[in-house]
Amino acid sequence: MHTLEPSRWLAAPDGYTLLFGAYLEMGAVLGLFSNLPYDPEKDFQPIAATGRSCAALLAHRSLKVETTQQLVSYLKQHPGELSYASAGLGTPQHVLMEKLKQAAGVDIKAVHYKGSGQAMPDVIWGRVPVMFDYPQSSAAHVRAGTLVALMTGCTHRIDIYPDVPSAREAGFPTVEVRTWGGFFAPAGTPRPIVERLNRELNNIQRSPDVRSHLAYVGAEISPMTPDEFAQFIREDRPRWLALLRAAGIKPE
Repeated sequence: MHTLEPSRWLAAPDGYTLLFGAYLEMGAVLGLFSNLPYDPEKDFQPIAATGRSCAALLAHRSLKVETTQQLVSYLKQHPGELSYASAGLGTPQHVLMEKLKQAAGVDIKAVHYKGSGQAMPDVIWGRVPVMFDYPQSSAAHVRAGTLVALMTGCTHRIDIYPDVPSAREAGFPTVEVRTWGGFFAPAGTPRPIVERLNRELNNIQRSPDVRSHLAYVGAEISPMTPDEFAQFIREDRPRWLALLRAAGIKPE
C-alpha cells in the first residue's frame, strides 16, 4: 500500500493535536480502498478507546412485523420487492444487512445513502422500510412507534433497547458487528504524553454524566491503556476485512 510521507501532512507529535478515528478510518478502510494516502497503523498512535456500539435492525410499522423471523418470512413471500437503506457502501449498516441476507436466504435490494442522516427520513416515511442503524439516530422513532427494533447486532442486549433480542437470541449469530471509536495522536508522540492523555480521557469517560450520555445513545465505554487499544485494533482489522469480503465488497 502506497502512503504519503507522514511528516508532510501530520501535525507535530506533541500531544496538542489529536484525531478522533473509528473502525472505518483505522481498519475497515483497508478493505474499501486499495490505494490510501495514509497508513492507519504506522501513521497514528492509539491513545484511548471511547466506546463500542452496535446497530439495530429496524422495520417501518407498515410492514406489521415484530420479530426478525417475521421480517424474514415477509421477505421470502415477497422476494426482491423491498429495499433497505444503507448509510453507504461498506458501512456497518450495509454489511449487517448483507450478512442477514446471506444467513436468512432472502432477497432485498440496497439503497445507498451518504450517511444515516440522509437515509433516515426515507425510512421513517416508509419509502425504504428496512434498515440497520444506531440508536442515536433511530431510538426516538422506535419510542414513537414509527419504527420497530427487531434485533441488535450485538452479542448481548443493550441498555437502550432492553426488550430487543441480540442477533444470537434472534437466531442469527453470524449477524454481529460492533463498531468502536477512539482518540489518536501522530506517530512519534512521546510516551509520557500518550500515557497522560490516556489517563485523562479514561477519567472523563468514567464520569457519571459521560457514562449516562453514552448509554443513552447505545454506546458502552471500554477504557483501555494505549497498548491495549493498539492490540484491540490489530485484532479488529482482520475481522472487518473478513466481514467486507463475506458481504461481497471489494477494494476500489
